[in-house]
Amino acid sequence: MAVGSILGNALSALYVNQEALKITSDNIANVNTEGYTRKVADLQPRVLMGQTVGVEISQVRRVVDQFFITESLKAASDFAQYDAQSRYYDQLQSIFGSPDQQLSLAARLNKALTSLADLSLDVTSSVRRDDALNDLRQLADTFNFLSDQIQNLRSDIDRRIGQNTTTLNNLFEQAHSLNAQIEHMQAT
Repeated sequence: MAVGSILGNALSALYVNQEALKITSDNIANVNTEGYTRKVADLQPRVLMGQTVGVEISQVRRVVDQFFITESLKAASDFAQYDAQSRYYDQLQSIFGSPDQQLSLAARLNKALTSLADLSLDVTSSVRRDDALNDLRQLADTFNFLSDQIQNLRSDIDRRIGQNTTTLNNLFEQAHSLNAQIEHMQAT
């Protein structure tokens, strides 16, 4: 082995170690930086015409904790799911109304049951029968109104799911296109 090739090997090793020290220095400097991921230099032999002529950095890769990433994504997904559910449950609760409101389902049901209880005391009273029938009609109207409102809420949910699906499909198409461009650029 010639002295020139030995010196070339030594110089490549020094250069690679200098770059590796720079990467290590960056890792230490950014240890408290939020969102920074540790970097590692992967080394490989440098080959020239079938002969090993030193060492080189094949790639600098980021070292991430896959469990942490998976759990973070799962937590963000769960939060988004529960946030969306909470919004729709709040809307559903407002449709049903508070029990102390006169037009709420609970108030209408209570009024109808009270009218029926009053009617059971004197079934021959036409006033009590008319009151009971009127309260039962109002209860039926309330059920119809609630049914329409719940169906509207359900339609809104279906529409948003459709929009989100379309958005996701567009993002997947963009990612596919970018992957194809990256692959083409790497090939050239």
